[in-house]
Amino acid sequence: MSLEATQPQELTHAAAVDAIRLGVDSVRGPDAAPQEVTAATAFWVGEDPDGPCLGFDSLDLLELVIFLEERFGWEIPEERIDAQGWRTVGDLATVVIEIAPTSGSRS
Repeated sequence: MSLEATQPQELTHAAAVDAIRLGVDSVRGPDAAPQEVTAATAFWVGEDPDGPCLGFDSLDLLELVIFLEERFGWEIPEERIDAQGWRTVGDLATVVIEIAPTSGSRS
């Protein structure tokens, strides 16, 4: 699945998850991530012992946020970056949808 560097007119949760998946591959490499990163994939070890987990640390999360900002122009305000509150990829996707512009891409 490919996601261009430009944003769709209306960002969906699935599109935000796809963008985060690209960021996970960039931060950790494709072999370090679960085969299929979904909205339910946990960032932190111990969130769901039976579910998929990225095993992120705080630096990984910061690198992911920087990737999203640089690649897609989604500026996540510092006060919205919440390592404790973002338990899953879906949690971050929800924040991305809330802060992302709804039309066009930034230059």
